[in-house]
Amino acid sequence: MLSARKNAVLVMVLLVAAALSLVSASGATAATTTVGFAQQPQITVRTGQSFYLTVAVTDVSDLYGWQFDTEYNSTYLEFIRVARGPMLSSDGASAYLVPPSVQPGKALHVAATRLARDAGVSGSGEVAYVFFRALKDTPSTGTTVSLKNVLLVDRNALEIERSYVNGGRCGVVISASAPEYVQPPVEGAYLPLVLRAP
Repeated sequence: MLSARKNAVLVMVLLVAAALSLVSASGATAATTTVGFAQQPQITVRTGQSFYLTVAVTDVSDLYGWQFDTEYNSTYLEFIRVARGPMLSSDGASAYLVPPSVQPGKALHVAATRLARDAGVSGSGEVAYVFFRALKDTPSTGTTVSLKNVLLVDRNALEIERSYVNGGRCGVVISASAPEYVQPPVEGAYLPLVLRAP
């Protein structure tokens, strides 16, 4: 009787150990979804220039919609608009963008969702472009644009856990003597390389 009990305990311990090793192995291979600006941690633009920051996600599964706030220093940057990136419609689906509510130094509650599809998209890609105009020279340390309150949801409107790249921040140095910050055009959006300051 005692030997049968020892065997049962031993089998149970081995099963628990095997289950734990499987859980830790699958956790080690599963990638964490991240969100942030695709640019380097800091960029330099010319005073008067319009430019955009790319909001990108990596290693996401079943992304159906997103929402975020953007904060910036309105002394140095003028918010222009947000354009939807290609990720939500990468499989040909339609998507809808809700424009932000704009306050001094903040563009709040910008959001987008897929339409008339049963599933989200998976992988990595660009979800939005945030357009700014550089108003005046910054100190050499620059100014910061921050992503806040990022919400990623799946097809069931359940939140997808995510972490921020570079804390969700991108530094911007603005200088009249800087070269133009050249970027590829964004589909459906006109972006002049330089707008001369008045």
